[in-house]
Amino acid sequence: MAVVVPQTATRFIDLATDGGCSKKADAGELTSLLRNVAANTGAAGIKELSETFPDVGRSQLGSSECMATVDILFPMVPDAEDFGRIVANHVLGDVYAAFGVPSFALSIVGVPYGLEASSPEVTQMLSGAIRHFESAGVRLLGGHTLAKQADVSLGFAVVGTPMTGKRESIRKVQPGDPIFLTKPLGTSAATLFWKLNDSQDGAFQDVRSSMLKSSAASASLLYRAGVNHCTDVTGFGLVNHLHRLMLRETSAAEIFFEQIVGFSSLDLYLESGLPTSSLYLQNVDFASQFSNAFSASTHLKSALIFDAQVAGGLMFAYPTEVADALMRQFEQAGLELIRIGNVKQGTVGEVTIA
Repeated sequence: MAVVVPQTATRFIDLATDGGCSKKADAGELTSLLRNVAANTGAAGIKELSETFPDVGRSQLGSSECMATVDILFPMVPDAEDFGRIVANHVLGDVYAAFGVPSFALSIVGVPYGLEASSPEVTQMLSGAIRHFESAGVRLLGGHTLAKQADVSLGFAVVGTPMTGKRESIRKVQPGDPIFLTKPLGTSAATLFWKLNDSQDGAFQDVRSSMLKSSAASASLLYRAGVNHCTDVTGFGLVNHLHRLMLRETSAAEIFFEQIVGFSSLDLYLESGLPTSSLYLQNVDFASQFSNAFSASTHLKSALIFDAQVAGGLMFAYPTEVADALMRQFEQAGLELIRIGNVKQGTVGEVTIA
């Protein structure tokens, strides 16, 4: 987000130059890295990673399958304890998107120059994370703490096992089937408002609440409903994550700006253009390989579909003939479900934005 940290940071959110996912390697860089490593090592598994960007890694341990993921974020909200809760929720989202049950976590903590590892800020963010993990039935077993860093950072590696139990049997998705998302969009815009203006610290409570809301209940419902492939919308933005989802579905997709829902607290700013993070342009550039990203980037809602999201919603496609029943189940459970587009005919992985 290219925000300069003052010599003496007075707010927790100012303890990092960028917030959320903004310091992660963009999709193009990561693809090149993984392909280079695959070429140098001949490891087939690494080549597969560069093509699919799976939400979790999977491995067979004896008679059991385990899944694992890791992520590191930088302060994107004004409150340290909220940040800890959100980071824990964000990392667990990968496990839920893969229809997993998280079991335990290991922490990766970065403490900047001038701040002690035992400082109130670090204590509060870890306490928040532990409280969220406990509510999810996850134990923090240990981790690693780095001092003398440029920024505060917090991340976790989480290990879990696949969900079990009865599932509906549904057909493979086909053209015309709806594509859904379980949360609104716009967390990066809110983060920038928070970072750039301390008078906004109490604003955008709908964004804060969404980042704190677990996807566990939605994932469990989707698992029972027989959804074959699901992903969560995070650092690479909605369009790039949809591309990866369509690769798994061996299909193409179309989404519509009129169906894209942002957080209501951001509506006031849409007409003047929402601010964007440092990943926005890289996400647009990568998406141009398989979509009409460049022309779509002129739309007022482009920040919502291309920018990074923190603790974003689950995205999936579902057969038309049973979609209404699924929507009723979400409504009865008090869960949000937003239709954003459809599966369509076309090149596998292609995304059309209209």
